Amino acid sequence: MSAVGKVGARRVGSGLALALILSISGPALAPAAALYSTEPPTFAVLVPIVTVQSGSDLVTVEELTAATSRGGIWSTLTDSAIEHGATIALDTRIVASISALGDEAPVAVSAWIDRVVRSQPIYLPWGNADPFLFASFSPSFRVSTLALSKISGVPAADIVGWPTGHAGNDRSVSRAQTLGYSSIVAEDVLFPRVGGALSHRSGELVRSAVSPGATVDLTKFVRENIYNLSIWGSAFSLPRDPREIDSTRAAEFLDLLFSGSIKARPIEPIATSDVKEFRFVDVPSRAIRNLAGQHRTDQKVSTIAADSS
Repeated sequence: MSAVGKVGARRVGSGLALALILSISGPALAPAAALYSTEPPTFAVLVPIVTVQSGSDLVTVEELTAATSRGGIWSTLTDSAIEHGATIALDTRIVASISALGDEAPVAVSAWIDRVVRSQPIYLPWGNADPFLFASFSPSFRVSTLALSKISGVPAADIVGWPTGHAGNDRSVSRAQTLGYSSIVAEDVLFPRVGGALSHRSGELVRSAVSPGATVDLTKFVRENIYNLSIWGSAFSLPRDPREIDSTRAAEFLDLLFSGSIKARPIEPIATSDVKEFRFVDVPSRAIRNLAGQHRTDQKVSTIAADSS
């Protein structure tokens, strides 16, 4: 088992964790397969398993139990992802929260995280935070993958950033590298010159079908759009915000997409050394100062919160 699987007894402090939280973002397919004169396309689908931002440092045992039990959002999504070979992107805040419980973690929660780890997921920064926002801090407040590793128990080299495009400047990539980010999840809108980036257009199309309240017939949706997904970009993500995804609809979508002869392929993170161009929207400097100030305050009080209980 990897190092992640051995962190059950680890206890985490809340100071940096809270700062990171505040830093953030079959048969029916036969007609579609007939569109192709050769082999049907393959799709690389990223399935984010991330936490909703909150004022607490760790996910409560009640929240973990609800999300990982049969029918829970994480259970439903991971079961479908693992069954079809889609790639899971796992929030290190979840890993740390389960690790903090140690032997007191419910059996179902422990079984769930063990299964996810065996699927070889991509590990995201705490709370799915934007690594380019971390890079925007002054040097003394930048959060490295090593710091994230100490909180979560996930090896620093395994933590992959997922930029949002809402923070960054011409130094963000190089600064992220110095913070330990050797690879990132890249979307084509933000990284137009990077091969293999996720298709924003395909992701938005899928989001319209799997969001809460969506009423589109998923069987019809997949049949009519599978060709578009292949042309626009066969690598894409389900919604990264857990509030924007209906897990039952998402699982049904994956079932339909990967029925018949259509197969999944893994998501491959992009090496930061391969990034030549990045489109971004600057975060106001005042916002950066406020976040840095909050981080400094959290550092001061972290010593009285070393006991995760």
